Amino acid sequence: MNGDGKADVIVADLYAPQVSVLLGDGHGNFGTPVVTTIPNVTTNIAVGYFDAGSVLDLALVDPGSGKVLRLLGNPDGTFGSTASFSVGTTPGFVTAGDVNGDGKADLVVVNRDSNTVSVLLGNGAGTFATAIDSGSVPTRSPPFWGISMVTAS
Repeated sequence: MNGDGKADVIVADLYAPQVSVLLGDGHGNFGTPVVTTIPNVTTNIAVGYFDAGSVLDLALVDPGSGKVLRLLGNPDGTFGSTASFSVGTTPGFVTAGDVNGDGKADLVVVNRDSNTVSVLLGNGAGTFATAIDSGSVPTRSPPFWGISMVTAS
């Protein structure tokens, strides 16, 4: 999370509106959690380079608001600027990747109650275009807990 090349851990608290970052020392040990308060509890986190910075940023689903939150990372494991982007009803899972091949991180969100998948194209400056919804996803029950992004080579 801080750009030092060592594995770190990010934890979302399902019962409190916060995420914790534990910075790794490269030997399997992690430091004291750096806690960031967020507007609401989240069920899922995605990481990516959403702006031109050298540290990872977070995208969090906010099921109650129908939004995805973006938090820009700081080198110390904290987060600065937060922005929210509307998606479908009851977003449950988010993943980050380059959907359109332009070299910028995009977000893909599964929305449980609207039974849709939302795509938010990133601009490389930390913000995303208005969500493009897939329409109804043909599943036996509404999608909620899983999504994967595969890139062909």
